[in-house]
Amino acid sequence: MPALPFLSDSEKEVETIVKSSEKYGADYILFGGLTLYGDALDDCKTL
Repeated sequence: MPALPFLSDSEKEVETIVKSSEKYGADYILFGGLTLYGDALDDCKTL
């Protein structure tokens, strides 16, 4: 985490991450999008 928009969020990249995680013994995967700016209080930086 996070899945970086336009860098690691494509179907191919997610599949690669899942396969690599399985190879190294991961029990689960948690994906979350990167949000740096926005209008909500829980965004990293508000506009």
